[in-house]
Amino acid sequence: MTLRVFDIAAGKKAWDWKLPAPITVITGGTKSPEYSPAMPDVAFSPDGSKLALAVRQTNDDLLRVRVFDSASGTLLREVVEPRDGPVASYTTSIIAFDSVGRIAVGDGRNAVVWNATDPAPKRLIGHEGTPHSAVFSRNGSRLFTLDYDRSGVNSGRLIRVWDLATGKDVIAIREPEASGPGMQSTFSESMWLDGDKLKLMTRDGILEFDGSPR
Repeated sequence: MTLRVFDIAAGKKAWDWKLPAPITVITGGTKSPEYSPAMPDVAFSPDGSKLALAVRQTNDDLLRVRVFDSASGTLLREVVEPRDGPVASYTTSIIAFDSVGRIAVGDGRNAVVWNATDPAPKRLIGHEGTPHSAVFSRNGSRLFTLDYDRSGVNSGRLIRVWDLATGKDVIAIREPEASGPGMQSTFSESMWLDGDKLKLMTRDGILEFDGSPR
């Protein structure tokens, strides 16, 4: 599998990076993949100068994040961290990048945040389901995550607002139900910040929330 980055102005490929081949282990005389890389999750830094990449891997209990120079493809940083919980529960590796170099990555039912210099991550624990999307607030003090709450009879998508100084969720916003009968409210897992407005794509259109820092 190869990551390719294109120069839009030039209309051609700028660079590519081939993901390492799956490691094989021999069990009973036969080879089997120790891990199988899936489609990576990527995010550009807000100024476009860096590209972060996270890869899901089966039968592997390590969380791997790589940061590249987006112009040259030079590998700037690689983070390897033990994952939290059974590997079978990892269905996604969301990734978000903020203006000061912090990176948020999905890790099972948690989100993990690294800053630009400290290798020790901060784990945001409290999701009921796997977080599917993450966005930093404009000033970097908060992280918004989107997960699926299965804790009660009114199951549905929740936007959680995390205080990054304390690692605690300060509020959870339940997404309104879709208008049509039997309709699932969320059309996609797209959530993004537009100025101070946090926006979420649904089947009924785009929902807007106040995303300004508090």
